[in-house]
Amino acid sequence: MASGYLVFFDFRVPFSLPLDENGTPVEQLMWICFTWLTPVTGFGLLLMSEVAAFLFGMVGPGKYRHLRHPVMAVHGSAMVYYVLESSSWARPFTDIFGRPFYPMRYALWTCSVTCMIVAIYLVVVDTLAQAKALPAFERALHQELAYAMLGAVGTFVAGGVGSSARWLHPSLLLLLLAASFGSFYVMLICISRMLGRAHRAAPRRVASQFLVVRAAVLLLWHVFPAVWALAACHVLTETQEHLAYIGADVLAKHLLLFVYNHNVV
Repeated sequence: MASGYLVFFDFRVPFSLPLDENGTPVEQLMWICFTWLTPVTGFGLLLMSEVAAFLFGMVGPGKYRHLRHPVMAVHGSAMVYYVLESSSWARPFTDIFGRPFYPMRYALWTCSVTCMIVAIYLVVVDTLAQAKALPAFERALHQELAYAMLGAVGTFVAGGVGSSARWLHPSLLLLLLAASFGSFYVMLICISRMLGRAHRAAPRRVASQFLVVRAAVLLLWHVFPAVWALAACHVLTETQEHLAYIGADVLAKHLLLFVYNHNVV
């Protein structure tokens, strides 16, 4: 978090919203707080909390300590992205729809989503192991993990290239975008299957928590393609698109990982 504030003051980030009638930068300040300081502080605090819990677990038996590794990676990558988002390292360029395209955003999503998939996989494996049901599903879980991670990479790589490679033939761009949407649903189906196995094997006191996680994944992760499609059709302005992505990112990661950490694990 401290590095985020240092980057802000070092790069003199230009946020352009109109000033109020008195000439004071009230709207600019609100814009900065919502789009920059809120995610940096939020993900920074979550990362600090996970690191503290991990270090504290090293003192005791630390049975679930390894489950926090991918969670820390999710929070860390998200915080790094928002720290650098307003710097010259994250400058956008125009995509095939005439909208600003942020390559670093796609890199963040690739890293954070794959880490979230690993986090879900680890807790599902642990749940099945406790229920003595892991040997029956171990091979299937390995396949679902592999397909889910390949789906995540395919979603963002194909989607990023298909949205930004203006030099490619339109039919190839359309094929890449279709591959991106197909990969997205492969990823969601595999995650849903893993959580379904955990829900059926989990004891009654935590089974409902897997339903919450499953619903959060299926519901919240659909916000991203919806925002992308609305922005590509110019239904959303650039500002609305940016705010929607930030809101969806914060909600998806905070809600899913809050439920994951505090109720499942």
